[in-house]
Amino acid sequence: MPRKTKQNDITSPALLSQVNPDNMRLKEDFISYLQSVQRSPKTIAGYSNDLDIFWVWNLQHNGNKFFPKVTKRDFAAYQHWLINENGNSPARVRRLKSAISSMSNFIENICDDDPEFEGFHSTVRKIENPAMHQVRKKTVWEDEALDNLLDSLTAAGRHKKACALALAMCSGRRKAELCRFKVDDFKDDNLICGGALYKTSEPIQTKGFGLGKYIYCYTLAKKFRPYLDAWISERKAKGIDSVWLFPAPDNNDEQMSETTLN
Repeated sequence: MPRKTKQNDITSPALLSQVNPDNMRLKEDFISYLQSVQRSPKTIAGYSNDLDIFWVWNLQHNGNKFFPKVTKRDFAAYQHWLINENGNSPARVRRLKSAISSMSNFIENICDDDPEFEGFHSTVRKIENPAMHQVRKKTVWEDEALDNLLDSLTAAGRHKKACALALAMCSGRRKAELCRFKVDDFKDDNLICGGALYKTSEPIQTKGFGLGKYIYCYTLAKKFRPYLDAWISERKAKGIDSVWLFPAPDNNDEQMSETTLN
């Protein structure tokens, strides 16, 4: 059984429309700055979401203060609310505070010549972080369980899912990276080490600072090949013609999104 994750949906268009306009403008300026220094789209989206959570708390519990007027006492109250009322883990609290801290650094370092931010100094880091402790038990699949799942997916004719699972098992890549493999990455010409490994035709974007780093990725060929062949055969039968191994459901010119993979 998959582990359960607590989901908090505290932001909404209706609430965000009530947020102090100066705070929303500040957030937009910060996001534009992140884009200008080429932070990854995923990182930027995470900051945007985390700041929206703070804005809604500030709206509902802190008088909708303009951000430079938020005090250390306010940040401590926000942290208390995250842990004791919103049920966030210590790790999640640290990430939420990190977004605020990054925006504070932007104000202090980039907006310091603007009169409305005169004398501003980042203070959120002065609030001690909650002690780290494990909230969820880590899920570790046994080889036998994974093999049984592959057998079940194959027997049910769900070759795309079986291929995706087999690729994750045989390449060790992250979810987002699985979507970036191309069909040509698994040509016979890409076999190395006596046919034991597939090497991608080109480097694939992986996790790293900014827009990430690009590296060649490797896949165990013998175990992966049966599931690859079954998926390629199904693609041909369905007339799927795409360079991506897992194209988007409604557009063969684009790779499948991580959300779809989830």
